[in-house]
Amino acid sequence: MSSRAIHRTALQPRWLLYTWFLSLILGPFYIFGSGMPQPGDWLLAILLAYIFFNGISPRTFRLIQITNLLRWFVIYVCMVTFFWYFFIDQSKEVRFPTIFFPAFYIFNFLILRATFVLSEYFKKEFLITTAYGIGLSLIIQTVLSFAMGSTSSRNSLFFNNPNQLGYYALLSGSLFIYAMRFVKLNSIFQIVTYLAFLYLTLLSSSKAALAGSVILITLAVVNQGFLNVRQLLVITLAAGSIAYFVLNQKLGSDLLSYSLGRFQTIGQSKDDSYEGRGYDRIINNPEYLLFGAGEGGYSRFDTLLKHGEIHSSFGTLLFCYGIIGFTLFFRFLFSVFQGSKLFGLLYFIPVAAYSVTHQGLRDSLFWVFLGVVCILNDEKLQIARKKISGKVHRQYVHIRPKVISNPTTA
Repeated sequence: MSSRAIHRTALQPRWLLYTWFLSLILGPFYIFGSGMPQPGDWLLAILLAYIFFNGISPRTFRLIQITNLLRWFVIYVCMVTFFWYFFIDQSKEVRFPTIFFPAFYIFNFLILRATFVLSEYFKKEFLITTAYGIGLSLIIQTVLSFAMGSTSSRNSLFFNNPNQLGYYALLSGSLFIYAMRFVKLNSIFQIVTYLAFLYLTLLSSSKAALAGSVILITLAVVNQGFLNVRQLLVITLAAGSIAYFVLNQKLGSDLLSYSLGRFQTIGQSKDDSYEGRGYDRIINNPEYLLFGAGEGGYSRFDTLLKHGEIHSSFGTLLFCYGIIGFTLFFRFLFSVFQGSKLFGLLYFIPVAAYSVTHQGLRDSLFWVFLGVVCILNDEKLQIARKKISGKVHRQYVHIRPKVISNPTTA
């Protein structure tokens, strides 16, 4: 590392870490409409502006590679959007002109980049701060739901709809549980966080979030419970607390029965069909599949869902940005999970399950989750490389060169 980089690292102000922590706390508070910047986003914007205008960028080779892969995807999003902007009747766009769609991807690209920068400057403290921020955010939302009397099923709290609350709970739970494989926090704090995550998921009664949570809890028990005595104790205490809440409190039993009822109806309602989620656009309009149709301009398509976007992250990627954009994104996604063992890779399944039936690419917390996964995988890869290089060095040291007694006759 150059002396300039060392000097720059030493001077990084701690308010960057505090701003990051506070943005995680404020993330669930929605004041403006869906798609608009929220209070947490404005805080992140301050942090991102400082990093950008000071020319701070990731220095680790692998993190630079991953950043570049995502940059190519974002550039392609901008190209597709700019092209279709001139062919879409902008007067029919309800929220904003289609030219603004790339702003979400640019903003979240900068967020992913910021996670890399902060992790390099603050090391393990960044991961601990992130885990505490996520856990405290879940706990605060739970406390406020009781304070406001918002404890009925299918609630949205400060979000614009219950599905957003469910996605927030699922992303937060996935990020927190994944981080617990690498950092140690107070056991009581862990238990309370797990309870808050499950409670908020039940409160939202989002079918996709409920399905993802079942997968996530199963993974946590198998991977972190049975193989780790401390984590097994934490999970057991959390499960006991949940059982007491459900069996002895009317609120708990009502939430559970309502959520189970919705869970059992998955696939039965019209909204659960592939047409109801907007997938029929892909089949009915195959001419867009190579380069992508862009986002917005929904009246162009032969589809049951006439006035809205495809309710799927994967469907949006494939239809709106074509096979080219879909491939660019999954190249990036593959690099994020490179170095993960099987169970590390499986932790993405709960979020992926939600993304099959909902568009979650614009949520900043989704990119924070990917950033943390990438950082931890990079750390594991570096440790593995050091072990390999150490073994090679030891083997080299123990090799004695052949001694030639008479060099002139050799």
